[in-house]
Amino acid sequence: MNPPSIILIVDDVAANRETLRELFATENYQLWEAADGPTALQLAAETPPDLVLLDVMMPGMDGYEVCRRLRADARLAEVPVIMVTAFDDQASRLTGIGSGADDFITKPFNRAELRARVRTITRLNRYRRLIETQELMLRAQRLENIGMLAAGIAHDFNNALAPILLASPFLRQHVDNPDALRFVDIVERCVERGVGLVRQLLSFARGAIGKRQLLQARHVIREVGELAEVTFPKSIRVDMMLPGDLWLIEANGTQIHQVFLNLCINARDAMPQGGELTLTAANRTLDAAGAAGIPEARPGDFITVEVKDTGTGIPPDVLARIWEPFYTTKGEGKGTGLGLSTVREILHQHDGFVTVQTRLDHGTAFTVFLPAIRNALGAEALPDAAQPARGNAEVILVVDDEEPVRLMAAQILSSYGYRTITAADGAEAIAAFVPRSAEVRLVLTDMDMPMLGGQALATALHRMRPGLPIVAMSGTDSEGNATHKNFASAFLAKPFQAETLLSIVRRTLDEPASPSTPVARPDGPAQLA
Repeated sequence: MNPPSIILIVDDVAANRETLRELFATENYQLWEAADGPTALQLAAETPPDLVLLDVMMPGMDGYEVCRRLRADARLAEVPVIMVTAFDDQASRLTGIGSGADDFITKPFNRAELRARVRTITRLNRYRRLIETQELMLRAQRLENIGMLAAGIAHDFNNALAPILLASPFLRQHVDNPDALRFVDIVERCVERGVGLVRQLLSFARGAIGKRQLLQARHVIREVGELAEVTFPKSIRVDMMLPGDLWLIEANGTQIHQVFLNLCINARDAMPQGGELTLTAANRTLDAAGAAGIPEARPGDFITVEVKDTGTGIPPDVLARIWEPFYTTKGEGKGTGLGLSTVREILHQHDGFVTVQTRLDHGTAFTVFLPAIRNALGAEALPDAAQPARGNAEVILVVDDEEPVRLMAAQILSSYGYRTITAADGAEAIAAFVPRSAEVRLVLTDMDMPMLGGQALATALHRMRPGLPIVAMSGTDSEGNATHKNFASAFLAKPFQAETLLSIVRRTLDEPASPSTPVARPDGPAQLA
């Protein structure tokens, strides 16, 4: 048996409430009562009802205003409302429709007619909720499948990007033409963006927060703005006002990029005939009084980033639901309804918040608040990272079934003073290691290879030479996956830059040998093929 539907009766006259209570006493309903609008809104906010029977003429707050406030609340926007009114004129009905009412019944009402209408509307509302639940389940399953697909292709995609990223420094060293160097820079930025997108997709699929670091948001905002300039319609002009003294934030750069990109895409879609998109950043300190006037705010130091458009604006009924997951007004196939809900979730993870101001036909401004480090140095003022130290002819065994990755990694190591041995899989690596086991100082190995994977290879090598330093590589960047810690001294997520490879290799070689160096312990004995 279905649970009883909740009906909220709102009427300032006790006799009217009593009449309605008697009318539905024998039905499968749970009846709540409110004698005024504020009480009705409070009861509805605590537990959304299945139907509201709402009197129009009440002192203080009339039924039209109650209905408008219900529609402005995301949780209550879809609750059916039947207005019970003594007026049967067209103007009253139009006012009721404008405030969001679903149906009208005129006093004195026909008891059988009202009972039938309530029964029909509550049944339809139950079906609507069931359909919404099923749709959410299907969408959740679709997202889960996307996550599984993303994890499956990440390894191959990152392996394809890795040689391009590793080759960029070599190209830059051998190219003198300024135009050609500009193309090298573009290629490198595109690869890095692709890397970030893959990690962003994997992070979304896993629900991970991601690694944070000190970040100058101005660079992220400028990158998003430049991307909008070249990809948005020419009818949209992009302006950026980014001060040079913007405070630093501690954040995940890829996720912050996603926040501003999502907001810019929403702004683009709100300007189908063209307009202006303005990105404005500033430092701001909120005191207790300032924070009290902003939902979800707290006192502190922040950077604020306003994403403002001159588009259509957001209607009140849509504004009440913009943060709901899967809610979209873009039509089938044009939007997932995840853009703004993702923005809010990322900001929540970063202890930030967002406000929105909008006016129909005049545009919308989203203002993002991110906790900042006051008076911290801007990124350009930070000292340049030291160049990786050169090798001293140490022998490195490089193992990867992807030939471009293997050859590029070996070339970079060789150019920095290391000697390299290469192998295409674990079995080949063991064959190359045995005759030179005393010389090899470090093994750089992929984790996912045919014949013999990285963990099984580490097990075999550690049996022959305990304590041998091993750096694991993987195209599936999984910071939350600690498997490599069971057998490797360090981990490299593909694709990686040459400086990252050289730094990790040098650091691993310089670490003092220890009896506690991890030794692989797979579930079963390694099978050598």
